[in-house]
Amino acid sequence: MKTTLIFPIVILSISMMFSCKKDKPIPPTITTTDISEISYTTAVSGGDLVDEGSATFTSRGVCWNTISQPTIENYKTNEGFGLGIFTSTLTGLSPNSTYYVRAYASNSAGTGYGNQVVFNTLQVQVPAVTTSEPSIAQVTAISGGNIRINSGISVVI
Repeated sequence: MKTTLIFPIVILSISMMFSCKKDKPIPPTITTTDISEISYTTAVSGGDLVDEGSATFTSRGVCWNTISQPTIENYKTNEGFGLGIFTSTLTGLSPNSTYYVRAYASNSAGTGYGNQVVFNTLQVQVPAVTTSEPSIAQVTAISGGNIRINSGISVVI
């Protein structure tokens, strides 16, 4: 008789162990979009929030730094809530610098990061100035010059 009682108790114990086990919360899944509208001090990126994960959603945006694998501890934007594509403007960048960007999304289980994208801000172009030989008369002098940006575009003043 004792053997027949042990079997149901073992089955009940195993069943209770697995039925009480809770799944580990999952962070969000996100991808990073390409960089566009690059200037000397700004750029545009964003992300595509594919899955908010299995915990309470808190934020999404992009993070960036001049060092690889940026996190939300670095510079970041906050673009609200919701699945799908969003856009972020990165500001306060330095000219002629390399930046690393990743989209991020956070929930109470943690932060998920998208793929890393690398870009360079534009280099400030210093114009070249040439001065014409002056023409001097008794009470007047006439001179002129040419201002040229490195790309060969003339600037008229």
